[in-house]
Amino acid sequence: MNKTSNLNALQLAYIGDAVYDLLVREFVLNSNKRLNDLHRAETGLVCAPSQAKIYSRLFESLTEEEKQIAKRGRNAQPKHRAPKAASSEEYASSTALEAVFGFLYLNGNIERIQELFSLCINQNEEA
Repeated sequence: MNKTSNLNALQLAYIGDAVYDLLVREFVLNSNKRLNDLHRAETGLVCAPSQAKIYSRLFESLTEEEKQIAKRGRNAQPKHRAPKAASSEEYASSTALEAVFGFLYLNGNIERIQELFSLCINQNEEA
């Protein structure tokens, strides 16, 4: 039994949001941007519309287990509404992406997190 078996998709997304945000902050910090530009660059990568685009291009690169977690995240019904800057569909897709990162983190699969994050950054740069 793994560490995530008792957690629902929104709980996985909750921790996954923090993991993804930390990875983005580290990436932005290493990009040698001026301090004033760091926050803008970070929010451009962690906002729901951006995560939704990355998720749609990344989905086929997920393992079957990761796809199942993503689908659970996408179908989860949060108790609050999507942010003003995102549609419900974008918010659901960003939740799916975060759930995968949370699942991988809680199961100690740091190598896979790094691999997927690299794909996320590449997907974003191609957009």
